[in-house]
Amino acid sequence: QMIPHFIDATFDPDHSGKGFVMGASIGVLILGVVGAFLLYHKRDKDPVSIPFFAHKFYFDELYENSILKLQQVWAKSLDWMDQWLIGGILVRGLAAVGTLGGEILRLIQGGNLHAYVTVFIMGVLFVCYWVLFRPFL
Repeated sequence: QMIPHFIDATFDPDHSGKGFVMGASIGVLILGVVGAFLLYHKRDKDPVSIPFFAHKFYFDELYENSILKLQQVWAKSLDWMDQWLIGGILVRGLAAVGTLGGEILRLIQGGNLHAYVTVFIMGVLFVCYWVLFRPFL
């Protein structure tokens, strides 16, 4: 079989009834090309003045009043979230916490090596106690 089974229903080998449709579509194509050539050849301005077509089906106005305004509201709300929540609280807030923690730790720094070792050992013992003897949840 020369024709695969999945195109049997759409392929008609004897073209019965399809010649008129094909000829009409080619005729309309040629008529449109010739008509457009005769209408627009060597013209500086558009010879057909239809206001609905001149405003491009009012697509720009529809786009500006619906999609563009919604997009601007969305962009401004995301900009506010970026400026105040992410930039303000997360970035600058965490930087302030780190700076404050550094300032507090700077105050307890004494320059005594024995005190540093004692605090370090106490921290290690606390972590060991926390890991070994904390109540199991």
